[in-house]
Amino acid sequence: MTATPTPEKPVSKNFFVKHKKLTITLAIILAFIITFAATLFIMVKIGEAKLRENLVAGEKLEVTDNMDDNAIYHNGKTYYYNENLINILLLGIDADPNQTDTRAQADALYLISADTKNSKVKVFSVSRNTLCEFDVFSDNGTVYGKENAQICLAYAYGSNDINSSENCVKAVSNLLYNIPISGYYTLQLSSISKIVNSVGGVKVLMPSNIAPPEWADKAGQTVTLNGQDALSYLSYRKDSNADRVENHKRFIKSFIDSAKVAVKKDMSLPLKIANTIKKDSTTNIDVSGMMYLATEALDWKLEFVNIEGEYSIRNGQEVYIADEEALKLAVLTNFYIVK
Repeated sequence: MTATPTPEKPVSKNFFVKHKKLTITLAIILAFIITFAATLFIMVKIGEAKLRENLVAGEKLEVTDNMDDNAIYHNGKTYYYNENLINILLLGIDADPNQTDTRAQADALYLISADTKNSKVKVFSVSRNTLCEFDVFSDNGTVYGKENAQICLAYAYGSNDINSSENCVKAVSNLLYNIPISGYYTLQLSSISKIVNSVGGVKVLMPSNIAPPEWADKAGQTVTLNGQDALSYLSYRKDSNADRVENHKRFIKSFIDSAKVAVKKDMSLPLKIANTIKKDSTTNIDVSGMMYLATEALDWKLEFVNIEGEYSIRNGQEVYIADEEALKLAVLTNFYIVK
């Protein structure tokens, strides 16, 4: 006997209504994700474009032949400026909010030169004591003279935080034979502790010859620095500023490693840090520029470039005199392309 087939249950109208609502909801979520991603991409591109608008761009390094106005001819080679570079000056200021009768100086100067084509980043370490020519400003912001002195004073001789930062940018550009610099980020060194704590601390190999006294028993060992420890470590110098510069470079390399791990866990961390230290910093880089740098920095391959020269004493103070020919070659090698 053939079984009577069970009639199919008709699909209710509510099913279609619920299905339609779910489809609409998913479409809205998808549209939001696409819009957010597109907005993020556009902001990153806007940030890149803005960072390519140079704050300073002086005359070319050296021209020995007028066959090509864009070329530099040196020792039989033809050089062209590498247009893939974005150069940003990082400044660490020793500002003391409790002292209003003295002007802050730039204790740390690092020029970050990022090649956006291959993610290679050169970090030029500029000693605070490097002799350099820079402008001197009156309190109303007008230039009334020039000074040839330690480059750290280029900040002190500005009229306000923005003016002082830009004066340092021009001084570093002038020192490096007028290479273009598109931006700056100036930070009170006391804020370093907040940044270090934000990334969970920084591991450094404690040097045996220039270890701060509190870590003398840790010389030769890897030590995790918290915020306050890092500030002490970066401020310490033994006999010369050269010691402090080496500690700075060692710290920066380790900090980048810690920051990469932290940012991969939280992509919004750079903006959170920027907001935390906003009142202690001055910059011409906006949010779009910060986002661009944050996305690029994850792939950066860092290399330090030293400015060759020698330390000496002038008027009782330590100064650093750059070797002009070695510096010229370093600029051509790192900022130009041979064709």
